[in-house]
Amino acid sequence: MPNYTISYAQNREDIIIDAFFKGKPTGFYVDVGANHPVIDSVTKFFYVKGWTGINIEPNSRLAGLLKADRPRDTTLVKGVSNHQGTAKLRIYKNGDGLSTYSEDVKSETGTVYDAAKAEYEDVETEIDTLANIFSTTPGLPKIDFMKVDVEGMEHEVLLGNDWKKYRPELICIEANHVQVDWHKLLDEVGYKRFFNDGLNDYYAEEGSELAKQFTFPESVFMKYPKIMPFVSYKDRLTKPVDVSKPEQTLPDLKHDVLTSLAVLSHSLRTLLNRKIVVLKRRQLDKAIKTSFQSGQAGKITGVNYITRKIVVTKIILGGVNAFFKFGHLLQSRGRLR
Repeated sequence: MPNYTISYAQNREDIIIDAFFKGKPTGFYVDVGANHPVIDSVTKFFYVKGWTGINIEPNSRLAGLLKADRPRDTTLVKGVSNHQGTAKLRIYKNGDGLSTYSEDVKSETGTVYDAAKAEYEDVETEIDTLANIFSTTPGLPKIDFMKVDVEGMEHEVLLGNDWKKYRPELICIEANHVQVDWHKLLDEVGYKRFFNDGLNDYYAEEGSELAKQFTFPESVFMKYPKIMPFVSYKDRLTKPVDVSKPEQTLPDLKHDVLTSLAVLSHSLRTLLNRKIVVLKRRQLDKAIKTSFQSGQAGKITGVNYITRKIVVTKIILGGVNAFFKFGHLLQSRGRLR
């Protein structure tokens, strides 16, 4: 599509990384916690461009999707930590992005994401270290960037690398589940944070010329508009209800209806939360643009997120949350038949 840039990532991480590398046509990435090959993927953008890499994903279903979608890549069905062995991965049926090995994050998720926590399974999976994965990869090229999104296990992942041998030029790491502070670790091995997008920290080697040249206003904001492709969540739905079959009993119908309501709840929350993110992005971009035009080079001291649209959307989201929490409460007390 002319004059538009497609972003597959949750928070424009792919556009930011592409700007860091100045649109480099080919390269090599490592995606730790790759998740889905398209939905909220940081590396799909680069694969489409012609890059290749290593995808590391312990969920076998998602790993299968990655292998099918990216035949040029190497996809490993395992987790990453600071030691080799096995560990239990909690996989949420309605929340792929919430899957985690961290006991703290499991507890946190259980109190926040009602629909996503409703159904999950704990699966024993293989875990490995980055150092071992890299040392056993034949013909491993220079790593241009590494993305780490492992829901609370970031410190263990970074601790398991041999930083004297394997040094990505850029590291994008999700920073909203810091169970053990990993910032000092990266600082000690010679990496400095040069940007934060509100969700992720971006690190480059100390003295990196590309990091010095990167500016969000000029590299990202002032470029073409960004659009996010729509991807259907068909695999979220359970089997359809066929009321014509005599063997379809009331308990089965009840289960399917409640499951459908849980999916609806999750979908509505996802849409409303994404709407809030988009509205906040616009406010951030507006503040950056004003600063840029006034000669402040994109430096901002604050962003006004209390707008009518944001407040109204949050009120609607609160209503949806309250409605389905009330339904879950009635169900748990046996009053919802």
